[in-house]
Amino acid sequence: MLKAITLTDIPSSFTWKPEDSVDVGDYESISFVFGFRGEKNIPFMFVNPPESQMFWPYSLGGDSGGYHYMKLNGFWKDTVQFRRAFNFHLGVGQYQDENGNRPTDDDGKYFFVQNWFTLTIPANFKIEDSITTEITLRMNIEKWFITPYVYNHNVWGPDIMENQKAMNMVKENGFDVFTISKILNK
Repeated sequence: MLKAITLTDIPSSFTWKPEDSVDVGDYESISFVFGFRGEKNIPFMFVNPPESQMFWPYSLGGDSGGYHYMKLNGFWKDTVQFRRAFNFHLGVGQYQDENGNRPTDDDGKYFFVQNWFTLTIPANFKIEDSITTEITLRMNIEKWFITPYVYNHNVWGPDIMENQKAMNMVKENGFDVFTISKILNK
């Protein structure tokens, strides 16, 4: 399993070297799963930081919700220009009605929604024997908030972990968040 975690306060996480080898050949794109596929998102599989700090509350994800896919924490100005904190976290979701009630199946178990998604980013490059190919993948953070849906903290609030409608919007905004900014052969 390939995994990458980048934390703005841990510079060593900015560079990631996959343990798996990549076959020699010509490539037209890079594909990856953003998040964990449900069967791989196992609670308590990470015991050390920084991965353990990405724990998704068990009560919000059932057996299928071990870890956040993303945590963006920051500030926004509300309608009266007051600076407010937000926690823009993506992971396993759950549906709730307007009263906060969560539907269950016939056995009384809650329905959970897997919000991981697969991305394919165009990138023409060649992998050759004895040459290191360095690819810079950039996450354009602002795009989580603007396209195709404008995310408004004044509407959705400062936290989205229990709001599947908001998390689905974020998931759909993820289609163009990542770009390849550089490919370098050494």
